[in-house]
Amino acid sequence: MPQDVKVRRFSPRDLDGVIEIERDSFKYPYDRRVFAYYRFASPDGFLVAEVEGKVVGYVIASTPPLMSEGKLVSIAVDPSYRGAGIGGELMRRAIEHLREAGRKRVSLEVRESNVAAIKFYEGFGFRRERVIPRYYQDGENAIRMSKELG
Repeated sequence: MPQDVKVRRFSPRDLDGVIEIERDSFKYPYDRRVFAYYRFASPDGFLVAEVEGKVVGYVIASTPPLMSEGKLVSIAVDPSYRGAGIGGELMRRAIEHLREAGRKRVSLEVRESNVAAIKFYEGFGFRRERVIPRYYQDGENAIRMSKELG
């Protein structure tokens, strides 16, 4: 990972950068309301990576109340910064946050066709649990993956 990358909590001034990465990364991007929700619902699990003041990646790790399982809501890196280890650092920090929050496990959903993301998650010890039919707006299936944190 480049030395000038700083990972920190999301701040409202980061929203435009996060939205831009979201639009560049996903077929059906989340809108501003989703990010505003997680800013309040999971402030310690909403992290951004920045280089020279520019947001180049983000991760949202949610800790729903009264649950032992955390949720990896989303992770993305600006296409021009991919392959530099930024996504890996964001994932490590998200997992660390979930452990510190007392979660014993983390789960996520990923498009069945997103082979690169599936391999990325498997590299962090996530295992495929099941297929969720027609999970996405366009009818594509999702794969639910999970990882034990204990």
